[in-house]
Formats: sequence, C-alpha cells, structure tokens
Amino acid sequence: MINKLQIKEIMSIIFLVIFLGFLGGFFISEVELSIIDVLKGPIALEAEAELADMEGKYISYEVKYPLGEYLEITTERKVNGVSQGAKKDRSSYVIIDEDRGICLSIQIPASKYDEMSRLEDQFYEALNDEADLVSEGITIKGSLDRLEGEDLDYYIEAMEYAELPIEEIVYHISDGMIKGNEIINIYAFTIMGIVFIGIALAMILITMKDPVKRRVNRYLDAHPTVTMAQLESDFSAAQKIGNVWVGKNWTFCAGLKEALFDNKDIVWVHTGRERSGRSVSFLVYFSLIDRTVKRVSMSSVKNCEKVMKLYESYPHILTGNNQEYDSLCYSNWDAFLDMKYRQQEI
Repeated sequence: MINKLQIKEIMSIIFLVIFLGFLGGFFISEVELSIIDVLKGPIALEAEAELADMEGKYISYEVKYPLGEYLEITTERKVNGVSQGAKKDRSSYVIIDEDRGICLSIQIPASKYDEMSRLEDQFYEALNDEADLVSEGITIKGSLDRLEGEDLDYYIEAMEYAELPIEEIVYHISDGMIKGNEIINIYAFTIMGIVFIGIALAMILITMKDPVKRRVNRYLDAHPTVTMAQLESDFSAAQKIGNVWVGKNWTFCAGLKEALFDNKDIVWVHTGRERSGRSVSFLVYFSLIDRTVKRVSMSSVKNCEKVMKLYESYPHILTGNNQEYDSLCYSNWDAFLDMKYRQQEI
C-alpha cells in the first residue's frame, strides 16, 4: 500500500520535474555559464597577450584607432503593430590594434555610436595634420571571439575595398556581449534557469519531506484501534481510479496531505473544476463531518464522475452537484447533515 501510494505521488510530479529541469538546463545552456565570467569581471587585454590564448574569454579593451564602420545593424520599430521604420541597434567597426600591428573587428551598441564617430574623426584629423594620435580611447567589454559567417564576409569586403591586409583569423569583440549573448540576457536566462531547476528540486524535496509512510503512521497514532493490517486489507480490495483508491472503510489518495481518511467521516462527494490561466484542473471534493474539504485532482471529468459514483452505495453520503446541497452546506450545516448523514445514526 505505502509503496504504491508513494510511487504514484512521485510519478504524478516526475514529468513536470523533468520538464522544469530540462527548461532550466536549456536556459542556462543558452548562455553557456557566461554568468561566471560576468561575476568575475572582464580581463584586461594586455599588449603582450596572445589573442589565441584569450579567445573565448571576457575581456576589456581600449579602442583608440577606428578605421571606419563596415556594418550597421538595425531593428524595426513598431507601435501598436505598425512599423515606424528601422532604428540603428549596433555598429561594427574595423580598428587598428597598435600592440600587435593588425586589424580587429569590434561591435558597439547604438548608444556609443556618437562617441565612436568622434574618436574616428579625431584619429583621421591627427593623421591628416601629422599630429599626435589619440592617447585615450573608448573601453569596450565583451568576449574575444572569431569573426565568422556573414559578418566576416562584410569585414573582408570592407578590407579589400580599403586594400588592407586580412588576417587568417579575424578576432572580434562585441561590447556588452559574451559569446553572442547580451549581458542582460545572461542575467535573465541564468536566473530563469536557476528558478526552474529550483522549483523542480523543491517539488522533489516537498514530496519526499513528508513521505506516505510517515503520514500513514500519523494516522495510526491518532487512531490506536486501527492496525496497518486493516489498512492493507482495505487497500488491496479498493477500487482505483487515477490517484484515488476507494476502499470499503477508507479512501486513499496519492498526493493528499493525510494520504487517507475514513469513509464514515464523508458527508458529501461532488465534482468541479478550477481554472488557472489556460489550464483547467478537474477535481473531486470530499466534504467531511469536521467541515473540512479534501480536493483531489483527476485527469478528466469522466474520472471525477467515476470516483463520485463509487460513493452512491454508501447510505450516509450525499453525492452530486446539487445546488441545494451547496447552499445548505454553507448556510445551515445541521440541516445539511439531517438530509442523509444523521439518518444513519437512528
């Protein structure tokens, strides 16, 4: 009995636990644990550092000599579903890495576009006037990655047009991004992943914190005239529908806080449903003599009705969704008990 009830409880949550765990893992894998890099902070790209050794790491880099923009990324603005035109989102530049004597690719958000344009103008003015080059630039922070795909094609096209040498491996730093993920998204995805995995673990802990055996023992302690053998016998002969076992003397429910209750204490059994957002729960309600109500979730309306019908043979139990029962249950408890329950005491 105990094993069957416990397994049923675990099985009732296992798919949700797996789904939540998978969802949490998906969100975390999307940002590849980049939250660790964010929390540790960027590593300054020193002049003597080899780019190959720094590949994939979250770095900070001072841009001083931008040669020009080679790619503009825009997003479409919409107001109430109506397009308001394109808006600059990010810009990619070719820059000179003076320490290594090569060109790199960087990408900045639109918020830094004006600042980068001023730096570019200052750089070319210094070249034209044969003046000292800019000593302070713009610091960007992002992972050092290889430039690939369509972005690389645009970079090569711009370099060929300017008749500049192209490195065998073109390195790229996207400001505010780590491995293609914006830092704000890294925080958001990591938090969501942790929350989903935490919920899954909490469900397991809650289920195992108060196992069926402990709940059954509490019932036996409160009812010293009842033995485990009696419960086992009643359970073995009970009719099972979903996660409910209806025995002659007791009702056993997987997932219920008490695990079981006496059929002699049941006053009324009826069905219903509850909606939460788009999901609907189908429920069987057990009203007991102490005026408590047990609610048991079922997979369908049909199963709810099957459970309810099992109690029609008990002479002291009202069954059905009669409006009169509902009204008396809350307005006149004594009259409600007189309808059927107390008649068995005569």
